[in-house]
Amino acid sequence: MTLRSLLLVPTAVTLAALAADSAPVQAADGGDRAILASQIESALDRSVFACTDFYQFACGGWVKNTPLPADRAVYGRGFSAIDDRNQEVLRTVLDEAAAGGGTTDPRLGTYYKSCMDTSAVDAAGVKPLADQLAAIDALTGTADLATLLPKLPLADALFGAYVDSDLSDPNTYVMHLGQGGLGLPERNYYFPKDDDGKKLLVDYTAHVARMLAFVGRPATDADAVLRVETAIAAVSKAPDQMRDAAKLNNPADLKGLSKLAKNIPWKELMAAYGVPAERFNVMTPDFFKGLGKLLKKTSNDDLKAYLRWHVVSSAASLLSSDMDKANFEFYGLRLAGQKVQQDRWKRCVDRTDGALGDLLGKAYIDRAFAGESKEKALVMIHDVEAAFEAGLPDLEWMDDATRAAALDKLKSISNKIGYADTLEIYDGLTVGTDLYANAVAVAQWNLKDDLKKVGAKVDKSEWFMTPPTVNAYYNPSWNEIVFPAGILQPPFFSAAFPTSMNYGAMGMVMGHEVTHGFDDDGRKFAGDGSLKAWWTADIVKSFEERAQCIVDQYSKVEVSPGNNLNGQLTLGENIADNGGIKLAITAFEAWKARGNSEQGLAGFTPEQLFFVSYAQSWCSIATPEVEALRARTDPHSPPKVRVNIPLANLPAFGEAFQCSNGSPMKPSETCSVW
Repeated sequence: MTLRSLLLVPTAVTLAALAADSAPVQAADGGDRAILASQIESALDRSVFACTDFYQFACGGWVKNTPLPADRAVYGRGFSAIDDRNQEVLRTVLDEAAAGGGTTDPRLGTYYKSCMDTSAVDAAGVKPLADQLAAIDALTGTADLATLLPKLPLADALFGAYVDSDLSDPNTYVMHLGQGGLGLPERNYYFPKDDDGKKLLVDYTAHVARMLAFVGRPATDADAVLRVETAIAAVSKAPDQMRDAAKLNNPADLKGLSKLAKNIPWKELMAAYGVPAERFNVMTPDFFKGLGKLLKKTSNDDLKAYLRWHVVSSAASLLSSDMDKANFEFYGLRLAGQKVQQDRWKRCVDRTDGALGDLLGKAYIDRAFAGESKEKALVMIHDVEAAFEAGLPDLEWMDDATRAAALDKLKSISNKIGYADTLEIYDGLTVGTDLYANAVAVAQWNLKDDLKKVGAKVDKSEWFMTPPTVNAYYNPSWNEIVFPAGILQPPFFSAAFPTSMNYGAMGMVMGHEVTHGFDDDGRKFAGDGSLKAWWTADIVKSFEERAQCIVDQYSKVEVSPGNNLNGQLTLGENIADNGGIKLAITAFEAWKARGNSEQGLAGFTPEQLFFVSYAQSWCSIATPEVEALRARTDPHSPPKVRVNIPLANLPAFGEAFQCSNGSPMKPSETCSVW
């Protein structure tokens, strides 16, 4: 069990998102407008009619002329470009810190330097794992797991755990326990239905054998690993079955845990970890029932082989170059199609951000985050929220009582912009020159920090993303939307952009996050963040009928030959995409109604430019392998789908581009929830 091995908030939803000012944006000078127009034009494919395939129209030029970097499995015109710039800023900070300069916390430079010191890492080889492997060798049975698992600080073995708000009482922290312990992305990989899937499973087994050979284990250990993981997969749920928060809310005490999963010494295990409370949330009870049974059937030798693998796999990127390379060749190259590993400095920047994100974030904020962005973002968020409120009376499927409750929840949303008011200082965390030891020290510090929260009052000033992160999220338990500083920059927002562009790109993703509070899962949380029914049965039925329209619509999309999109897995994100673009265009129209106006650009009217900006923020290229992977595991639809279907469902798009009735982007049958 390693804390933070599951998604931190079980129903949290993420999407890179940003905000902009709803006040009139000063027009850029002629030269800037010319450059911006050229950038927009170069991304277009004007050989395609906008009403036929708007994504291809808006992004076809960019896709054609942008080669996929060899060190990426996915590359986007928006998110990846920002990430590249952010990494360069962070590299400068860390290089200076590693050289003993700058004003940052010295632990930043020490940690980064330990990651970049490949000579020391190679010299250590597998020695950092010696004590853990010896402890596994001494395992005599499942009773020993209580003392063994705490000695494996990085291994995601058997099941997962994390500390966060109680789903029933969002003001109190509780430990959540859930399924985990697999080496492949999700359970269905272990039960292939075609030759490609069978070949991948063979390659995975060969990879496990290759990695275990580094620590002197025979190939037969890989067969044992596959036996155990297949048994764990058999009692695990698929990703689309893990989206219903109500089904993930199952309080239990130690006695209840012991009944659920026999053959796991829960009392002794929790005591060994130092868990200070007896109340837990068991997210997947059936998984733990199955886990207890399979542990009873699993031989001690097979269990030891499985644990060795998870120790080695979790450590591979922290160890010698040959192990790191072998690990990449399966998970990066074979599974995702990424041709080469990213440069060491990029991986070390990311690792340092993951370990000491708030320390690094402070330096990032000082160098790259314009102070006025925070205020501008809040103004636009409030505009988008006002658009949601304005649309409530038009929802004929809702009754007055539910509208009032929805409005109350909307008014209760908290917006966090840029960075936390108080950044973590990692008090008591010591960083040295050994990379693996540093990773363990960080994991143990995080564990201690998490465990001291159990049973305590929730601190809602906490952030679950670091300031440089190029992403955003909605947290239903806290009813909050969070936009880190890392994404508050072009091409998503700029004071020099026409307001229509800011609303198209930024307003949509902000509307997306607002809508998450009312999607198929977010709607189950009340305004105070508690998981409870606040809709009548009739209103739920009306909602679900509209949601099913979305499921059916997206399930018809073929992402690869014979492989359709999972409309149930992607339902929440699809509802948010459709709601987000509707809120954004409503907010933009309200901006104009306040007496504002602007010129078009690149031959587009302001309304058309709104939609072009939205689409071009999602221009993306990816390997076939990662597209197949995401279709099975990602709750987000592919970028092209995220552009075309929401716009086809939106009457304002057809009006802006004067699409004919029945054209692909103005079909006769559409879906709408919010």
